[in-house]
Amino acid sequence: MKKGNTQVIANIAWAFAKLDINAPTFFDAIEKQAESLVNEGSPQEIANTVWAYAKLGVKAPIVFTAIEKQADLLMTKGNTQDIANIAWAFAKLDIKAPNFFRAIENQAESLVKEGNRQDIANTAWAFKKLGMKNPIFFSAMEENAEFVSEGG
Repeated sequence: MKKGNTQVIANIAWAFAKLDINAPTFFDAIEKQAESLVNEGSPQEIANTVWAYAKLGVKAPIVFTAIEKQADLLMTKGNTQDIANIAWAFAKLDIKAPNFFRAIENQAESLVKEGNRQDIANTAWAFKKLGMKNPIFFSAMEENAEFVSEGG
């Protein structure tokens, strides 16, 4: 993938999904370049792309496997919205991602402290939807429950 293409791809994928337009040829082409997308794209570009897959109900095993392999790196580079959106996409498509969700567990305290209510709720929903109990993440929510009333 040429530099800058990951943003273009993410923007086009997002537009297709927002307009509820299935574009199998386009999404198949992304799937063929999954490793490049995940290795070269920013966490936001990756999150926007997989959000589009999930919104349209398109499973992309190669893309999601590539994300699973880069879970720890995404946790350190991504912000709470990126992480929440990727978690939401995994859950929406019912894709188990133990490495990704373990990485969330390892960063639970900072994700809860830095995230806004929507990010935290989306991440909690993803754990629930996939049937993954995560005592560390939910304990961090309990310990930082003021986020509910602070409008964060």
